[in-house]
Formats: sequence, structure tokens, C-alpha cells
Amino acid sequence: MTAPAIQRARRWLPRVHPQSPVRHAALRSLKWSHLWPLPCLLLLALFPALAAEGQAPALQSGPLWDEVSLEGIVRARLVEEAQPLCAAVGIASPRRRTTAFVCKKPGQRIDQHTVFEVGSVAKAFAGITLDALVSGKQLGLDDPLAKWLALPADPGWRQITLRELVTHTSGLPRDAPHAEHGRSEDPYDGLDGPGLIAALAGMPSSGSKGSFAYSNVGYMLLGMAEARAAGMSYEELVRRTVFEPLGLNETALGARADLEGRRIAGLDGALHRGTRWPVAPELAASSGMESTLADLLVFAEANLEAELKPAAERTALEFAMVNSHVELYSGRGLSVGSGWLRAPYGAKRIISTTGQTGGYHAFLGFSDTEGCAVVVLVNADVDIDDLGLHLIDPHLPAKGPHLALSLEATDLAELTGSYQLRPGVTLAITVDGGHLYARVGPGRPVELVREGVDRFYARETDATLLVERDEKAQVTGVTLLQNGRPLAAPRLPLAHRPA
Repeated sequence: MTAPAIQRARRWLPRVHPQSPVRHAALRSLKWSHLWPLPCLLLLALFPALAAEGQAPALQSGPLWDEVSLEGIVRARLVEEAQPLCAAVGIASPRRRTTAFVCKKPGQRIDQHTVFEVGSVAKAFAGITLDALVSGKQLGLDDPLAKWLALPADPGWRQITLRELVTHTSGLPRDAPHAEHGRSEDPYDGLDGPGLIAALAGMPSSGSKGSFAYSNVGYMLLGMAEARAAGMSYEELVRRTVFEPLGLNETALGARADLEGRRIAGLDGALHRGTRWPVAPELAASSGMESTLADLLVFAEANLEAELKPAAERTALEFAMVNSHVELYSGRGLSVGSGWLRAPYGAKRIISTTGQTGGYHAFLGFSDTEGCAVVVLVNADVDIDDLGLHLIDPHLPAKGPHLALSLEATDLAELTGSYQLRPGVTLAITVDGGHLYARVGPGRPVELVREGVDRFYARETDATLLVERDEKAQVTGVTLLQNGRPLAAPRLPLAHRPA
């Protein structure tokens, strides 16, 4: 199917009644394989706009390259948040960029140069810097941390490698004990490099070494090791390695005086003014970064373009970016690179990083299979990662009002069956009284409600089910989305299906 034909179909389909089997069949016929020339440019309009006054528009509302549509999607998502926050959102491909700026407080305005605290997004910069140093043979990924830093005598900490630090598998705790270094709610208050090294002697392990346990402490030590290997401060190292080559003039480790007038105040969960979390410069590989939508879109696009570019054409920085995306650890449903989380959603791959502090939240992600990159910044400590994922792949729902579409007899017949979540655990989809139900293992059935083409939500729990099909539109499996994690479940042969 040609691109003009798809555009004509998209203009026609929203006019068909949403419960029409003709509409459903037509939508199913538009496979993503037909859309390869326009990745991330065409998002099927799954629902007509809600006309009733006071209702938020449907989250799936058309092509995101229309700024009005993108702003509508952002506003619909922010209905779920009580804070009078602002959101700066951008979506881009190598050919085009669209932004939206939404503030819930009347009269408040932001733009692409408004400064936000971005927290742990700094870890992606640390991962790229690490891979640049590895490529330059200035250090090794499997170097013990003790090679670069003078650590306490505890043999457990001395055996930690840089690979374990960057993948959160070192066994180090999430944060240094607060009583050791500060008095405020800021977990980094008063902490510096020497203080962190001294605190290691009394730190308990967060868990078994070798398994994933998120650790800010680990990244603080990683940045210190990188700086020691490079023979300069960590701030100077990241500036030379990433900021300057990409022209990131509005990104800083810590508060920069010339950006002060453009910084938006943060909000905490209680709707009060949030507390900024400054971090000592030598520990800033973990957090303490501030930036703008303009700069972070450049950074996100650069990571995407590095993946899409032939290896022979990549620069040294682009090689470091691509290497930072490579899986270094897999376990407990996670795939981890150097400062990035990697998530497969069916045939799609999304690589992302997030950051949350006392008054801000940031999401940055991209997909080389979808061909787009997304940045979402808000000035409140609320989780908006679902919006970022939704903008990359509209099959992944953002929080918002569920819309129920009627089930048809064909839906009930073709979905009934068993799906293997993991060895020994199946998800059974059954029909009772014209309603569709899902049951995991021996658990009780939960009703599934259709809200889009091959997308269902569980009425009694926060879970979504995506139906996977082959080229002949036959159901081959489902993907269960719950707590932000995708779990693929292939369809079992007929003999294993429930009666």
C-alpha cells in the first residue's frame, strides 16, 4: 500500500462508526510493514474525538507531527495529575521535529529553552562517556573500581567492576546513608567524593552482587573513576566528550548562573514548591544535571541517528553512543546497557532513560525500529514515562480515560486460547456470556475490555493486553503490559487451549 493510499484511508476511517466491523477490518489491514517509509509519522486515528464538553480528548488522536494533536495528547495525559505542572514535550525523527508546551496553571508559559532538573538522565551521559573511554583504551569495562579509586578495606567493595557499576549489579545500595551526610530531604545534601568513599565502609549491600539493584551510589563512584582515568574533573570530561561535540549549550552538571533566569520551579507530590537536589560536581554522573527540551532533543536525536547510520560513517562519539545501547545485563525482565534501559515491545525496541528528583521528572527515549525519539519534561515529581513510551509507540497506552468498544463474535473466537507467559505459567483467555476474560495460572479471571485495534485493558487491574498477529492477521500471541513492563506470551498449540 502506498503512502497516499494510507493517508486517504486514515481520512476515511475516523468517519466510520467506531463499532463497525468494516472499520475494524480496515484498520487491521493497515499493517505497520505498510508504513515503513514513514516511521512514527502516521498514527492511526483509533477513536473519534470525544465531543462531550469537559471530557479529555482520546489519547490516540492522530498524527503527532501536528502540533495541535500533540498538545491535545499531552493535555489529555496531564488530566491525571493534580499538580499545576508544566510539560515540555518533543518528538523527532531524522527528518522532522514537533514540540508542545502545556501548563495547567493559567497564565504560566514555558518554551524549548526553559530549564528543568533532569535527575538520572545524567546516567546516560555517564554511560556514553564510559564507552568513549573504553574505546580510547583509557580504562577497561571490567576494570575493578579499586584500580581507579582508593577504597576501604572491605573486600566486597574492592572487587566491584566498572561493568557492575554501570549496570546496577554491584550490590551497592541505592543511596548513601542519609544520616552520614545531610539533614534535608535531599539524599545528596552535603555529600562529596571523599565523604562517599568514607561512607562505603559502613554501607550494607543492597542485595546479591550480580543481580540488578538500582544504585545512585554506583554511578557516583563510576563518574569518579572515569575522571581519574581521564585525568580531569568529571564535569570537564563530560563537557568535552558529549556537550561540546553536540552543541549542548543549555545543559549543565549543577546550577549554572547564566541559566538561572530560565529555570522553572519544581513541585513535590504535595503540590508544594519542590526542593532542588544539587549534587557535588564529582558525583554528578548519577544526577544533578539540568537541561532544556531543545538540548535533550538534540541528544536524543543524536543517539537515534547513530543507530541508524552505517558503522563506516559513525564518528567516535556515535560509536560510543551505539556501544552504550548494547545490552550488558539481562535478568528479572530487564535489559540494561550503559546508562540505558532496553525494552522489546514485540518486534519494536525502545531504549530509554528517566530521571526524577524532588520537583521534576524527565523521560528520554528512542526507537530505531520506529525511527523516532521523544523527550518529556515536567516540573513535578510525578511519573510520566507512560506518555513518553506512548509517543514512541501508540500501541503502548498512556494513562487517561479508558474508552470501551464493543466486542464482536470474531474477537471472542480468535482470541480464546492459552498463551505462555513463562515456563510453567500460562495466560488463559476465555469467553463467558459474551464477555472476554483473562486468567494467569490458577488465579481468578479478570474481564478484558476492548479499547482499540488489538488492544484491551483489564477492568479490575492496571494492565493492558496487546494482541500480536502474523502477516496473515492470525493471532500469534499477546504482550502483557503491567507496571511499565512488557511480557510477551506466544500462543500455545490448540491442544493446550482451555475448553
